[in-house]
Amino acid sequence: MATLQLEQFFARFESVTFEHLVYEANDEALLFSCSAVKNGKTYHSKFPIDFTGLNIIIGKLTAFGVDVYDQICSSLFDSTQRIREYQFEDITLLNTANEEFSLVA
Repeated sequence: MATLQLEQFFARFESVTFEHLVYEANDEALLFSCSAVKNGKTYHSKFPIDFTGLNIIIGKLTAFGVDVYDQICSSLFDSTQRIREYQFEDITLLNTANEEFSLVA
C-alpha cells in the first residue's frame, strides 16, 4: 500500500488496532494486519505495505512514546527464518478531530 493510501486508511476509521506484521525474507513488502472500527462496526484487514509504510507505522507509535523500532527490526530482519512475524501488544490509534490521533495502549 502506498504511503498516501496508508495515511488515508488510518483517517477513514474511528480507531485502528495494530495486530501483526509478516515479512518473508528478501521480499519488498510486508503484510500488515489490523482491526479498524467505523460507525461501531469492526473490520479486519490485511494488506501489503512497503518499507515507507512501515516507517509511518513506527513513526506514529514513536510520536506517542511507544518505541517498537528495535523489537520490530529484531523480529523481522535479524532472523534466519524465511517467514517472520511481529505481534503488536494492545496498540490502538484513535482518530480524533481533524485526523489527529491519540493512542490507547
